Amino acid sequence: MDTPAIHPYGDNFIPVIPIEQETDIRHSGAYPFCTDPSCLCHEDQSLIAPVSSEVADGLLTPSEALRIVKGEMP
Repeated sequence: MDTPAIHPYGDNFIPVIPIEQETDIRHSGAYPFCTDPSCLCHEDQSLIAPVSSEVADGLLTPSEALRIVKGEMP
């Protein structure tokens, strides 16, 4: 029985390129709320106040504001 030929190493692997996902973004100026429900950012009144004022100004609905504070949307 013949032994199969071994292909050059370039044909024997698939390169893995790590991709930074949005979930890795935590507490930046653009994203003050993270997705970790146990994080204290969700209770920080200095972060919640601007979101609350946008609700009062009619720029956000209360449900949108809640999703922002939960870290579900930017």
